[in-house]
Amino acid sequence: MKQKIIEKKKEEMQDYMGQVKSLLDKYVAPDLQKIEQAFKAGNASLNPNPAAQAVELVFRNYAQSGDQMTLSFDTATKRVNALKVNTYLDDPKDVVTLGVQMAGLPDGTNYVQQTVLDATAKQLQVTTTNSNYQKIGGQ
Repeated sequence: MKQKIIEKKKEEMQDYMGQVKSLLDKYVAPDLQKIEQAFKAGNASLNPNPAAQAVELVFRNYAQSGDQMTLSFDTATKRVNALKVNTYLDDPKDVVTLGVQMAGLPDGTNYVQQTVLDATAKQLQVTTTNSNYQKIGGQ
């Protein structure tokens, strides 16, 4: 009986995370058509942050009503340095947030350094960190 309960909870969590993944696929990578729609609807703003040498593009109602996606650009390197998503599954109380921090390699390649996914309804946080990149073979 205990094993069946564990299996059922495991399946529920897998289903839930599948829904979260499908939802976040709407934001990563950002869709040019949705960005244009947000601008035309007046749901986009540009927020300079001179102290951080960054500019944030904030899109409200990007993929669904009440959501927000923010792209942060480093003005010195002219690269995306962060992506933030604040959205929800079926109910606005089922909040899902995603924070993506970018970093650069010595050769200038931009990569995802860390992602933090919060699914508050399930009291779940998943952090993924990418590090220790090394050049393979040759020069």
